[in-house]
Amino acid sequence: MSKMSKAIAVLGVVAGLGVAAMPLSSYAASSDIEQAQVQVKVGGSINLTLDKAASDTTSTWTQQGNILNLGEIKINGDVATGAIDAKVETNDVMGYTLSMRALNEGVMKGDSGIDIPNAAPAKGTAGWGYNLDGGATFTQMPTTDTMIVSDGNTAAITPAPTEEGAAKADATTTVTFGVAADSSIPEGTYTGTVVFTAAVK
Repeated sequence: MSKMSKAIAVLGVVAGLGVAAMPLSSYAASSDIEQAQVQVKVGGSINLTLDKAASDTTSTWTQQGNILNLGEIKINGDVATGAIDAKVETNDVMGYTLSMRALNEGVMKGDSGIDIPNAAPAKGTAGWGYNLDGGATFTQMPTTDTMIVSDGNTAAITPAPTEEGAAKADATTTVTFGVAADSSIPEGTYTGTVVFTAAVK
């Protein structure tokens, strides 16, 4: 081999070693960063649940059909009472209203064809009605939607509203019903139907 050939061979080895000695980072690709947002909309909603009031220790409750049974009463006897808790859950920032009305012109329909009238009940009279304070005085049943929880009537809500005029979400309103019968009411079973409506403001 000539001196020239030996020189080229030596240079080739040196050049190869030079490439192998270069840092690997010199060949890495550049990085890129992006952001993504995940979004969802929560719609306004309201939910109404009826149950026997926790304070009611005398009535019975049938969940199927939401039946509050006040038991058996005597003519000219004491007013029979029972209470319903109307629980409202809503995420509406303005709060809600709760309305109530009785069907069938407010009477309690009897299976004999005679009805207990829509009148404030008291001992010795025939009638049925409601109150919001759990007391002994009753008002006759409303036959059109009547707000029992509104801006001006929030005393019955538990827990109490957090601010004036706004009904608190996840709150319960207790409605107490009273029924009385006199000698004009024949033996039998009597049923009154009450419609509750919860609505966002």
